[in-house]
Amino acid sequence: AHPSNLGLRKHILACGDLTSRYENIILLEDDLYVSPYFYTYIVEALQFYENEPNIAGISLYTHSHNESTGLPFFPLNDDSDVFFMQIASSWGQAWNSGQWNNFKQWYNQNPKISKDDLIPCDVKSWPESSWKKYFIKYLVDKEKYFVYPKTSYSTNFADAGTHVKSLINTTYQVPLVLKKRNAVFSSFYKSYLKYDSFCELKSTSMKYMSSELDDYDFSVDLYGSKSSALLSTEYILTTKQPSVMQKSLIVKSFGLKMKPIEMNIILNIPGSDIYLLNNKSFKENEKLKDLLLYQYFYTALSKKTLTLFKTKIKMLLQHRFFKTT
Repeated sequence: AHPSNLGLRKHILACGDLTSRYENIILLEDDLYVSPYFYTYIVEALQFYENEPNIAGISLYTHSHNESTGLPFFPLNDDSDVFFMQIASSWGQAWNSGQWNNFKQWYNQNPKISKDDLIPCDVKSWPESSWKKYFIKYLVDKEKYFVYPKTSYSTNFADAGTHVKSLINTTYQVPLVLKKRNAVFSSFYKSYLKYDSFCELKSTSMKYMSSELDDYDFSVDLYGSKSSALLSTEYILTTKQPSVMQKSLIVKSFGLKMKPIEMNIILNIPGSDIYLLNNKSFKENEKLKDLLLYQYFYTALSKKTLTLFKTKIKMLLQHRFFKTT
């Protein structure tokens, strides 16, 4: 309890500081719903990763969408129940005092978000009330990660509040663990499921799974959301399409048939949808921008679906009009 409203960022920071009193905390916002087994999972995860220096927090929630692109996201499978990502969890998370203190030491140096940071553009533009954008920058700057479960232990009702309007929104609802199970954790150093702040598999992980890429210094941009300024490597692995005049930049190509996207490279699916390109002077074919990925993820869109979508938009606009007048 506080005598005055702290605002979002200061409130979350105050909650994190409670680790100095309690050693470990679980942070739950009021529009979250948890699995009956969330507490057991968090306790086991905190114990397992207690001494792993690259771990900066434990997530209860797992994303079904790439927040920056709005497109579906799901991690690759391996022999564990977790993966690692450089996105701070805000819909059910836990910290121990060591993890939080490391972040606060960095945060107290008054870091600034700049256009050169290797984080998504939408994250950079989040309001100053956001604690999460600073934590994401911290993860990237210090090469740290959150541990995410492959099946979620929390889900989000997106109730009306500071960031959500009073419309029904199931975008962030995800399946919950509803049966007691012994979670299988993977050591950070042994796992190849390491994702960056763009929900892209790290290039070192991609090389581990595909010998085709061993000899190349490349950035992974399969969602096509990284600006050219952030792609400084000699090569890029991307779904961005080269123009006819740039075909000479193509080193390797793959199809776009399997899900997750990375499976197409790992299993060397033939095709001309994903490219390993020489990054020198590459410019995306703007006419094909986003089209390929939307077709890949949403091929089931029908005429009826589009009609219903248009009807919904009309209803929302009418609701807004009557509400304001």
